[in-house]
Amino acid sequence: MRRTKEEIVDLKKYGFWVDIKELRNYSKSKTILLNKSAADALLKAQKVLPKSFTFKVKDGLRSLATQKRIVEIHEKQFKREHPENWLELLNKYTGGYSELKIDKLSFMNHRSGFAIDLTLAKGGREVDMGGVSLNERDNLLYFENKEPLNPGERKIRDNRRLLKKVMSEANFQPHLPEWWHWGYRS
Repeated sequence: MRRTKEEIVDLKKYGFWVDIKELRNYSKSKTILLNKSAADALLKAQKVLPKSFTFKVKDGLRSLATQKRIVEIHEKQFKREHPENWLELLNKYTGGYSELKIDKLSFMNHRSGFAIDLTLAKGGREVDMGGVSLNERDNLLYFENKEPLNPGERKIRDNRRLLKKVMSEANFQPHLPEWWHWGYRS
C-alpha cells in the first residue's frame, strides 16, 4: 500500500505516555514517532477509553536500520529457544529478512509510520494484558477461545477486549499474533 508523505509527530508532544525502555534495545531513539493521521486517530481512541485508563506507547515508526536490528536480535533468540521452527517465528513476529526488502509498505509495518505497539495502563501502571511471550498466548483472541478461564485469564481477556474495542473504533486494525501491535488504516 503506497501512502503519500505525511507529517511525522512525536507522541510525547501529543500527550501520550511513551516508554522507550524496550526500544533502547534496538534503537538510540529517545522518541516514539507516528504519522500525524495515525496519532490523531490514537487521540480519538484515547477519548473512548474509560476515564481511569490511558495508553502506554512502546513503539511506532521505525527506520530500516532499526527494523534490521530487531530481526537480527530475534533471529539469535529464536534459534536458541526454538531451533526447530525459528524461521517461522522470525517471520511471524518480525516480518523476517524479506520484510526489509519491501518498498511498498503495508499500514501494519512499523516502517510505514502507521503501526504502533502499545498497552493499556490504569493508575500509572500497566494493566495485565498477558505479557509478551512470543507464542500463541500473545494472539489478541487467545483468551476468547480458551475454556475454562481462571479469574486472572478473564481479566486479561477483558483488558484485550477493551483495547480491541477502542482501537477498532479509531480505525486501527490488529496484527492478531501480537495483541500490542496495531496498524492505522485511514
